[in-house]
Amino acid sequence: MEKKINLGCGPIGKEDWTNVDWGILAILHKFPLFEKMLLRLKLFPKGYNVKWPKNLKLHNCRKRLPFEPDSIDYIYSSHFLEHFKKFEAEKIIKDCYRILKTGGIIRIAVPDLELLVKKYLEKDIDYFRKIQHLMNKDKTEKVILADILVDNFYPQFYKERVSGLAKLRCFFIRPHFWMYDYASLKTLLESARFKKIERKSFRQGKVPDLDTLDVFPEMSLYVEAEK
Repeated sequence: MEKKINLGCGPIGKEDWTNVDWGILAILHKFPLFEKMLLRLKLFPKGYNVKWPKNLKLHNCRKRLPFEPDSIDYIYSSHFLEHFKKFEAEKIIKDCYRILKTGGIIRIAVPDLELLVKKYLEKDIDYFRKIQHLMNKDKTEKVILADILVDNFYPQFYKERVSGLAKLRCFFIRPHFWMYDYASLKTLLESARFKKIERKSFRQGKVPDLDTLDVFPEMSLYVEAEK
C-alpha cells in the first residue's frame, strides 16, 4: 500500500493520506469545545473557520519528520514552505528527501513570486481583485495593488494597528517568511539532491489525488521532483 504524506495540510486533506500540520489552528482542532468557543467570539480570521482533516497528525515540521527513511511514496505540500524562513525550509526539504523512497515524488505548491510581480507591473486590477478575494479580504475593499502584493510578504498587522480582541487574531495567522519563483524553488530542491525537477500545471502531475489537493490555481507555482 502506498504511503502518502500531506505536509502542512491545513484544512485540505484526504483520509487515505497522512495529513500533517502544526500551529494554534491545528492544535485547537483537537479540542473541539474550545474551538467552538473561539468561533463564537469571532477570534478566527475570516475564512479560517473551516473543518480540518479528521486524521490530522500534529507535528512541528521544524523538527525531524516522524517517519522512517526510505518509507514514503509521495509527499504533497501546498502553500506551506513560504511560512518558514529559508534556512528552515531547506531543512524541511532535506528531511523530505530522507523519508522518500528511491523514485518517490514530492510535489510543492507555493505562491508564484514571478507571477505576482509580473501582474503587479502590468497593473492587472482584475487579477489582484481575485487575489484579494482568495486572501479573504472584504469584496468591497478598494484594490490597492501595492498593498495586496506586500500582503504576501508581511503580516496584516503591519498594515493596520490592532487592539483588544483583534490582537488575539494575530496568533491565528501564519505570515509568509520567504517567497519563491521556479528558479529558486528548483535550486532548493537541487540542494537536497532531488532530480527530475519539473514545473507542473494545476491538477496535472504524477502525485495522486490532485483533483482534491491542488488549490489556488490563480496564484500557485506547482513543482514536482523525484528522489
